[in-house]
Amino acid sequence: MAALIDAKIQLNFDIEKDECYWKQRARVDWLKFGDKNTAYFHSQAIQRRRRNLIRKLKDDEGRKTKIIQEMETIARSYFQNLFMSKPRGSVDHVLSGINRCISEDDNRKLTVPFTKEEVKSATLAIGPTKAPGEDGLPAIFY
Repeated sequence: MAALIDAKIQLNFDIEKDECYWKQRARVDWLKFGDKNTAYFHSQAIQRRRRNLIRKLKDDEGRKTKIIQEMETIARSYFQNLFMSKPRGSVDHVLSGINRCISEDDNRKLTVPFTKEEVKSATLAIGPTKAPGEDGLPAIFY
């Protein structure tokens, strides 16, 4: 029984080694022939295009379609719905358990509109090559 288990383990190692060899071989072939205008390159590109091609889509009602215009409409509506903000119900119940820690006077001070001087001083305080926010653009850009 032990010899059988050892043989199975050895066979699995050999299979894995063989798969790794062929994967590396394919990578070497791609690096060697892939960027040249060869039949190999064209066959690889055609295979990739066929593999990545969307042949049909299913709409919200479950209907499948192969018509390009309908597939465009389905994809457009999917992403518009995905990134559209939806009205939410009242969230007061979420905040009901949190005690207020800002006084009305502090709140008034925090909600006052910015002045030109404040914006100018904040902008000049940013280092010229620092990224101030999520956009990743440095202050020198502005």
